[in-house]
Amino acid sequence: MLEVPLWLWGAFAVTVVVSLAVDLLSHRTAHIIHFKEAAAWSGLWVSLALIFGAVVFLVLGPLRVPSTRQPGCWRRACRSTVCSSLP
Repeated sequence: MLEVPLWLWGAFAVTVVVSLAVDLLSHRTAHIIHFKEAAAWSGLWVSLALIFGAVVFLVLGPLRVPSTRQPGCWRRACRSTVCSSLP
């Protein structure tokens, strides 16, 4: 199984809590949301998601994909099969 460092789980939890706090506290007053404001908030959340995805990729490496050669076998992209001992 893929081992995820504990600090990465902590960073994920902090990111979620801070994102919720920013979102809830910044929209306390009722007002009409115009296109520019909606685009700015959307850009913020999309960029935050891309940054988090880049950090996960840099820490954990390439995505593990299922191998088509052996059922139930997972391999790392561009590397040898991890579970070559399977029948």
